[in-house]
Amino acid sequence: VKLVSSDLTIDNILTLNGGILDAASNSLSVIVARSAAAAMARTSGYVTGNLTRYRYFGFMTFYVGTGTAEYSPITLFQTSGSGTTNASLTVRVYNVKHPQNSSNTNYINRYWNLTNSGVTGTFAVTSAQYLPGDVVGTEADIALGEYPQGPPWIKWDTAVITGQNHYLQTKLIKMNSDQEL
Repeated sequence: VKLVSSDLTIDNILTLNGGILDAASNSLSVIVARSAAAAMARTSGYVTGNLTRYRYFGFMTFYVGTGTAEYSPITLFQTSGSGTTNASLTVRVYNVKHPQNSSNTNYINRYWNLTNSGVTGTFAVTSAQYLPGDVVGTEADIALGEYPQGPPWIKWDTAVITGQNHYLQTKLIKMNSDQEL
């Protein structure tokens, strides 16, 4: 399903049962306005483009991807903080090397952009999934990092699950501004 002229706002539960919900082609957003863990459910499928979720404490998975078969979810866990009315986080994944990644040998051709709207506090990035074809170089030598809207990169001690194309992380980040991972 391709969004053509306006954002799609879901006030209750967004259930993904297959296929792609395309917000990317026309620079639109899918907005899940319910601030609860159960605001999204997935058996298959994902959102391309911006996926916005209203803030709540606990685990928050963003079921995002790129292209026709490039599912690349990221899961965050809010550990402290607060937010304004309708505070939200928006995630979009890109299937290219981050433009500020200077590594020529070990990197992935994928990054996640997190946009904050009214959220304060600390989040833990608990997992991020990429594709086998994203890996350039030696997967075990790749680490997740944070690019908090300007240099320098903050490299994390990341557990890369080699062969499963998955970062496993418990790094805490302050969400007072936008982030790229």
